[in-house]
Amino acid sequence: MPEVNSWQICRECLANAEEHIRAAQFTNENGQFFVPKQISVRQLWGACWHVSSLFAASLNIGTFGVFWWYLPLHVSRFYEEIVDLESKAKVVLERTPSLTVNWGGQVLRERELINTATVMTHLWNLDDKSRTPYSHYLRSMTLLAKNDIFQQFENNCMEELYLALREGLQVYRDWDGTGSFEDALQRCLSDLLLTLMGVT
Repeated sequence: MPEVNSWQICRECLANAEEHIRAAQFTNENGQFFVPKQISVRQLWGACWHVSSLFAASLNIGTFGVFWWYLPLHVSRFYEEIVDLESKAKVVLERTPSLTVNWGGQVLRERELINTATVMTHLWNLDDKSRTPYSHYLRSMTLLAKNDIFQQFENNCMEELYLALREGLQVYRDWDGTGSFEDALQRCLSDLLLTLMGVT
């Protein structure tokens, strides 16, 4: 499997969304962003964080994978070393199963980068109300990245994904919010599966 320079990929993907970034008054040259003088230093944190979070959501959705700034480190042990003083033997205590998830050895290819740029373009053009499902989605990714033996967030992750799904069905008018959510979801998934299978 070829080695992937993740920063280079991120730069290329962001370059694909250049016109939308320019519309938000950022300029992009070879993956480097230049902020216009109209954005003060006080506004810089929020503006940059907004672009970063949109890109993180786009990369996760566009690849059907998990990309985050970090992943949990303490997934099975809460100590560095335990030694039996009498036998001088090391003792290993671990949580079973560990809190790791095997995401597979996926590689970012052109298709995933195109998907990511498409998702980022879509997210960039949404109003605040329409971004609500993606806020829940990002919160679930945040909790997943913080899920470790000190504090487990599996239930919270599932709740946020569920809320993202409910809000998404309403935003995209697949559910009116009053009828049966389960029926609306089944219709939506059936239509999606038929589309993916090429049946119209």
